[in-house]
Amino acid sequence: MKILVTGSTGFLGKEVCAMLKLENNNIYKISSKKKRGYVHCNLKNHKKIKKILKKIRPDIIINMAATINFKKKDMEEFKLNFNLPEILANYCLKYKKFLVHVSTIYVHGQKKKYSIKSKFDHSSTYGYSKLKGDMKILKSNCNHSIIRFPGIFGKDGPDHLYINKVFKELSNKKKIIALDDHGNQKRNYIFVKDAAKFVNDCVKKKLKGLFYVGGETLSVKTMLNNIKKNYNFKIINLNNKKTKHDQIVIPNYKINYTKFKVAIKNL
Repeated sequence: MKILVTGSTGFLGKEVCAMLKLENNNIYKISSKKKRGYVHCNLKNHKKIKKILKKIRPDIIINMAATINFKKKDMEEFKLNFNLPEILANYCLKYKKFLVHVSTIYVHGQKKKYSIKSKFDHSSTYGYSKLKGDMKILKSNCNHSIIRFPGIFGKDGPDHLYINKVFKELSNKKKIIALDDHGNQKRNYIFVKDAAKFVNDCVKKKLKGLFYVGGETLSVKTMLNNIKKNYNFKIINLNNKKTKHDQIVIPNYKINYTKFKVAIKNL
């Protein structure tokens, strides 16, 4: 089985590719940089993408490539997020192949709860660009999985997730972790290995549909206290009186997720 993977060099992508390799799949990993063992391609080059698809003829495509920025407002910056899914979906429709697409809960903006019933929100340009990509896939009517995860945590995870930032500071041997509120807000972040396993399950089982998948629900303070048991650091509260609400993904597909205190022992 030929599997083409975009976003293979990213945080989640590396874990997904490692799992696919263990099962002896024929993997074609795309990279924007020339690297040994990778298919070189600028994913903004539509002609090159189509040429690669025609040459490789993958049975399954996993799309994890995205432009991520929560501050920029210019939609031009995010064209990859909706142009690429359309090209991949059209290929899968034409040749009756399967597409696994990793989206984001930010298609709904900032909410206390995210579910398949949540209304869309166009206030985030990044979120809106991802939504446009999802809609291109749905409109194509190809066989697909669309996955919307909460924040994904783990070693070397992206800094926009507070817990990943904490891990990075600890690896730099910082002894004090600043918390800009009381830390009572709850999250159900998912461990990167669990997220990768679900992507892999979508590939193996060809799960069709739109999936909201989360991990263990904990307050930020509880997460920090669990981390403290494994690292020597002090938590200080900046007391700037910011009010932060819960952000919980309501799953429509249950997985056996790793408990947070177990996951951090494996970092």
